[in-house]
Parts: sequence; structure tokens; C-alpha cells
Amino acid sequence: MAWLLAQKGGHPQTMDNVLLTSNHPTKGMPVKTADGKTIRLDINADYDTVALDELIHQLAMARASMTPAIPLSRGRAIEDGSLATIEDGGSAVIARRQSGGFRLWLRHSGLGWMAWEIDNRFARGMADYIVTNTTPIEGANLVSDKDTNWH
Repeated sequence: MAWLLAQKGGHPQTMDNVLLTSNHPTKGMPVKTADGKTIRLDINADYDTVALDELIHQLAMARASMTPAIPLSRGRAIEDGSLATIEDGGSAVIARRQSGGFRLWLRHSGLGWMAWEIDNRFARGMADYIVTNTTPIEGANLVSDKDTNWH
């Protein structure tokens, strides 16, 4: 299930809740159709950065609920011709979750901050792979608040 964190704190919302709430109700928000394969858009409006960010998130959440789903494997996505967004030199932060596991935050200059909740096994697998395939250097500080970054 896809979740969206509300701006300025807030709690994660499911896509259904997000589509029902908007700070810009007169602007074009996606409307799902019954078949789950299409959405209806009316986006003929002027968008400031906040409204555009909201529309981008709304579109992403609508896409997450549509069929066919985004392929789970990179290989399949390449075969299907799916689009991939690549960010060179982006920002990342990782935080331990109070309930266990981690929340990995990645920043894209056009899509904003995205967060993935990953379990300990997945996190360890990522860490092992990265350590094995890099040369020892002083790494970036992904936990800027002295290892007290809890979510």
C-alpha cells in the first residue's frame, strides 16, 4: 500500500484519504475511474510550488493504485519500457523507527522527499552490499542528530 506523509508533520495517509483532501480543491486533482486503469484530470490552472508539489504527489498516489502496477523488478521494468527517474547527487537520510526497522528518506529535486520503511533484514542487506562494493572512505553523515534520529 502506498502512503503519503502530510506536509508540515502530520501522519501518513492512504491514497484514498489523500485524494479526498486538498489545500487547492479548485485545482485539478486526479479522479480515479472504476476500472482502475485510467484517471480523469483537469489541470488547466496556475500552480505555485506548493500546489504543483501537491498535484505531483496526488498523481503518484493515483498511479500507485492503478493497474497494471509498476513492475517490482528492475529487469521487468526495463523490459516493459517503464520510466525511471535518476537523480545525480541527491540527498538521503536514514532514521530508526520506534517500532523497529528504518525509514530511508531520499530527496529528488523535482519529486521532493520520499520515504521507504524498510525492515532490519533489508537494511542489513543494503548495508552489506554497499560496504562490500566500496572502498573505505569517510562516509556522509546520514543521521545528522547524533544517532538519535527516531521516527
